[in-house]
Amino acid sequence: MRLWVMRHGAAELRAERDADRRLSAAGREEVRVMAGRFAEMLPQRLLCSPYLRTRQTVQVLQEALPGLPPAQQVDWLTPDTDPDAVLLQLCALEAQDTLLVSHQPLSGLLISLLIEGNRRGRYPMPTAALASLDCELPASGAARLLGLDWPE
Repeated sequence: MRLWVMRHGAAELRAERDADRRLSAAGREEVRVMAGRFAEMLPQRLLCSPYLRTRQTVQVLQEALPGLPPAQQVDWLTPDTDPDAVLLQLCALEAQDTLLVSHQPLSGLLISLLIEGNRRGRYPMPTAALASLDCELPASGAARLLGLDWPE
């Protein structure tokens, strides 16, 4: 199974609530650049946080990649979610190539947990960063990093 973990594009610094921060113009451009890195491999499932900036990131991706599946918003991809809880949720789903659009610190911690089996978070996830992982099942230490890229 291929698993992609993407952080949302750059967002405005302020909003009434963190969940309401919008993508900036620079963030939209970052996401467009990263959409081109999917090449011909598209996920079968697309999951995102309910936060506005992740939903807008998905919208930009879908405009650039018409073959993307419809997005499903899940409340377990928010910034402070425990990465073990994400693994449990992923294990409950049918095995499919999946793109997760989320936040920091969750993205870096989740990648670390999947690859190394710990939460040391050695994987930088600047805005619009995209990690590509290969795993038979979403479990601690069970994934192999295929690539980690972000816009320059």
